[in-house]
Amino acid sequence: MMEVKITLESKVAASNLLRSLHSQYQLGHLCDVTVQAGREDREGSFHAHRAVLAACSAYFQKVFIGQAPVGAQQPAVLLRDVSSEDFAAFTEFAYTASVKVTRAQLPRLLQVAIRLECRDLEEVCRVTGVTPTPETPPEPTDCSSIGVAPPEGQTSNLEPGKCETLESNGGSTSPNHASEGESAANQDRAGADATVALATKVVIRRMRCPEMEGGGG
Repeated sequence: MMEVKITLESKVAASNLLRSLHSQYQLGHLCDVTVQAGREDREGSFHAHRAVLAACSAYFQKVFIGQAPVGAQQPAVLLRDVSSEDFAAFTEFAYTASVKVTRAQLPRLLQVAIRLECRDLEEVCRVTGVTPTPETPPEPTDCSSIGVAPPEGQTSNLEPGKCETLESNGGSTSPNHASEGESAANQDRAGADATVALATKVVIRRMRCPEMEGGGG
């Protein structure tokens, strides 16, 4: 009879392993490769673990396979086309799956991810790159485009048709494309308003006539 096997699984072991490797990297323990990044006048040396770099980067995996086994003279990798600042950010991401960079550094780090064939870093760089920049001020908006009347004595710079487009990109209809029924209704309302105005003037004139007669007497 086949014996039933029990699965033992930890939800924190993977994160603890990564945290331990990062701690060893910071202390320089058990490192087996040196990466020299940047130009000669601004070169930076990084002592890291080949297994971690190879797991994060297809480029390093191809470089390390076939090299001397662990325990031999520590190999060195030269990356003249990657600045020491950008490679430091890359190694931080390799060991922690997270890194803080400035907006100015983001395009360069994306190029490093492509250069070193690190798909995870490339993906987060692209996703982060398309998000709006919080520091970017909003574009000036005419008050009529958001339904607010312009200051007294000033007129809007936007035509009525443009305001419609700004308020709704979907099913709004501009005045130039109004239906014939709407045009007829507008004309009827205009005629009614004119009739009311005329009647009001007549009433006012009738009220003024007795006053004028009384003044003349």
